Amino acid sequence: MKNFILSSVCTIVLLVTMQSCQKDVQLTEKVNTKEIAIDTTISSGSSYALNLASFGDEGDVATIIKQAAHSSISRIENETDMFTSFYHYIPSEKITGKDEVTLSIKHYPHGSEVASSDSTLIYINFTIK
Repeated sequence: MKNFILSSVCTIVLLVTMQSCQKDVQLTEKVNTKEIAIDTTISSGSSYALNLASFGDEGDVATIIKQAAHSSISRIENETDMFTSFYHYIPSEKITGKDEVTLSIKHYPHGSEVASSDSTLIYINFTIK
C-alpha cells in the first residue's frame, strides 16, 4: 500500500513538473514586432498617402487593424502582386482635431495561411487643421 501511494505521488509530481516546463517553453517563443509611429498634420479636405513598400517585402500583407474614426476614406490599396501597398486617408468633411489609424504588415510564407512571427505595426496619428 505504501508503495502504491509513493508511486502515485511521484507520478503526480512528475506530471506537474512536466506541465510547468511545457508552459515555460511556450512563453519564451520569440516574436519580432517592429513598431513605428508617424505623426502628421494635414488640412481639412486634403488627402494623405503613405507608400508601405519600405515597411515590407514580397509575401507581406498589409491590413488595417484599427480604423480611423473620422475619415471619408481610409484604405489600403495594392498596386501589383509584389508588395507595393499604399495607405490612403481623407478626413471627413469639415472635421478638425485628431484621428488615428493602426496598420499591420505581416509576412505569410509562400502558400501559407498562417503569418510568421515577424510583423510591423504602424501607428499614424493625424492632426487635422
